Amino acid sequence: MMSSMWFALLFLGILGSFSIIECQNFNTFKEKHIIQDEEKINCNLTISDRKLNRNACRYHNTFIHDTNARKLRDMCSPYVASTNVASRGSLKLTDCKLQKSSDSTNCAYNQKGLAGIVYVTCENRVPVHFVKFQENSSPSWTVCVWKLALFFLLKELLLTYI
Repeated sequence: MMSSMWFALLFLGILGSFSIIECQNFNTFKEKHIIQDEEKINCNLTISDRKLNRNACRYHNTFIHDTNARKLRDMCSPYVASTNVASRGSLKLTDCKLQKSSDSTNCAYNQKGLAGIVYVTCENRVPVHFVKFQENSSPSWTVCVWKLALFFLLKELLLTYI
């Protein structure tokens, strides 16, 4: 009887530690990469306030404007096993890159506001790792304009030679 109780306690302890690890990973992800939807940030202050630079300046960090990681949690909700997932649409981002002149005691960042497709690793239905982003290089209507121009050019060429 006593051994089965010890086994049950050990099992519950191990099971409980997994959910703690999951929360730490999700919380760490949020701390490193999530800011409020419309928040205007300064990379230097945000990285410093969140203590993202441990012993050396962090070379690059991307912040995703997604209050409480709501969009990313929705994106990860179907995935229990570790899976890399891309956002269906563009998300607003602030990209921070270390200035070349920075030393390890004074980390200074260049920042750029942009939008892009975000790739994250999902585990246990939550995002736990930022993989990369793919910046939107041009508005979607630009491709349509080029296709229409090409279509009319080809039409004129065909009409000329027929």
